[in-house]
Amino acid sequence: NFALLGSPEVNVVGIVEPGSRLILNDELVDAPTGAFSRLILLQEGENQIRLVAIDPAGNVRTQVQTVTVDTVKPVITLTSPANETLWNKPTVTVTGNVSDDHSVRVLVDGAEILLNTDNTFSVPVALFEGTNFVTVQAVDGAGNTQTRQLTVIRDTTPPYVVPQLEGTFQDGVITRTYDL
Repeated sequence: NFALLGSPEVNVVGIVEPGSRLILNDELVDAPTGAFSRLILLQEGENQIRLVAIDPAGNVRTQVQTVTVDTVKPVITLTSPANETLWNKPTVTVTGNVSDDHSVRVLVDGAEILLNTDNTFSVPVALFEGTNFVTVQAVDGAGNTQTRQLTVIRDTTPPYVVPQLEGTFQDGVITRTYDL
């Protein structure tokens, strides 16, 4: 009861007393040996699966299962750093938030992180020299996945300067003219 499904199609499988009539969501299901299987299509959101079994003696049993269909991916918002940021430190703090109607897990570069109570996150990520790809993935309780990738370029090399000098310079006692 109260299952969370990532697809609107669900296969209802079970056993009923042999010889009983079985009604699944107002449709008669054939189950002469007692075993049954029926593929049904549900709507996004909360649904009820209603099973009514009537045995040969006329006894009735009703069972209702409540399930929720969630096919909507979580939404990831990355707030910092900006994509393609140039960075000169060994780590960068990736911050953002995730939203979803159901429980959600967040992984940064494959490692699960803890969310704050308001579904925000802030996590340090180690960088190597050059282009780094930071992957943030959110997975909700129904298995829907959203992935965002952030590029951070670590550059710790100081800039170089190549001066252009023109004119006459005195080198010891010899005067030389350079045109660089």
